[in-house]
Amino acid sequence: MLDNIAKGKIKRFFKDNTLVNQAFIKDSKQSVAQYVKTLGDVEVVAFERVSLD
Repeated sequence: MLDNIAKGKIKRFFKDNTLVNQAFIKDSKQSVAQYVKTLGDVEVVAFERVSLD
């Protein structure tokens, strides 16, 4: 049971902290990786974090 809890927490961490696993801002039903696949032969190589004060 503890193994499943740990797996769930790790999965949640990567979903929240990696760009391609986060929800796409314009359509939260799909991830960024799923959206990039719809664009064709495109690869995410970098990103910048922007903060509005």
